[in-house]
Amino acid sequence: MTKKIYRGMLTLNSHGEGDGLLFIGSDVVADTLQDDLQDYGNYVTVSFYTTEKDTPIEVIQEEYMMTLMGLSDADFDHRYSDITGYLWTDESWEVGGHNLIELLSLSTGRFCHLDVEFSREPPA
Repeated sequence: MTKKIYRGMLTLNSHGEGDGLLFIGSDVVADTLQDDLQDYGNYVTVSFYTTEKDTPIEVIQEEYMMTLMGLSDADFDHRYSDITGYLWTDESWEVGGHNLIELLSLSTGRFCHLDVEFSREPPA
């Protein structure tokens, strides 16, 4: 099992050809998670907490942390239509049927501490 921690402000920004993408710090969430799911496995346990400003993990651990478990999938792709010439970007990250991109997007402008434990096998 591999554990990774992502910390930073949640923002909606542009990256490459995509606009309105969810970032945590300087990382595009769906793009980063898509790579990490391939590298470390797509069974995950996710805990996250958002605050008004950067807060030490010790303080966060004293507060409520939201935890989700389940099979995970992330998608980050630039799309182009030859018919309309329109370019768009698909971004998603689902854990146990919950769309974390949508959930985290509700907290844009807030600082986020995101713990993700990756595994190639489902939990016992």
